[in-house]
Amino acid sequence: MSATLRSSLIVTAAAIAFGCTVPPTVAEIQEKLRQVTASVISGAGEAKDIVISDVRSFPTRRAWRATTGGKLYACDADEQLNLPQCQPAEPTTAKP
Repeated sequence: MSATLRSSLIVTAAAIAFGCTVPPTVAEIQEKLRQVTASVISGAGEAKDIVISDVRSFPTRRAWRATTGGKLYACDADEQLNLPQCQPAEPTTAKP
């Protein structure tokens, strides 16, 4: 058994033993954000067709950008992804 696998198993076992939960993976977070976004954007289509980017977490909320149907939206919700809202947004350009 590799050291990495052994470490992962120990951390998971400790989390279960102490009633802790294992944090969600990036893929799980992205999927939840797609689902939340699809629920608030009229005509967004299916969640799988939404591209999520620029995810940011703050103490009491999360913010992200979503692209669907060729349109960009700025979205946010509380830390549990309740009360989501998305507004049309302009693309940002990086300055040199």
